[in-house]
Amino acid sequence: STSDPDPLEIRQLALSYDYLLYKIRDHLSSLAEDTYTAISEKERRIKAEYLQDQLRLDHEFETVNMLIESCKAIESDFLKLDQLNLFIDDFKLRLDHLEQGFLQLE
Repeated sequence: STSDPDPLEIRQLALSYDYLLYKIRDHLSSLAEDTYTAISEKERRIKAEYLQDQLRLDHEFETVNMLIESCKAIESDFLKLDQLNLFIDDFKLRLDHLEQGFLQLE
């Protein structure tokens, strides 16, 4: 044992320590790469979902605009009916007035 230049096996311990540090760095590098890949994929999915949501919103806006136009057309029809009702009421008054005039002539 006296001829052994490294009785405490410090060289072996140093090699094991260096190998352990290498494995830790390698594992951290792998974790960092996996994390980056996962984050990138999540970001891509979020952007794709956002785009789909925007496309759905555009469709919803188009549908709402069509409904608004339909409501405007219906409102216009109701206004026309109101005007027609006023015209009919006025016409009835005139007919009643004419009928009263004819009855007085008899």
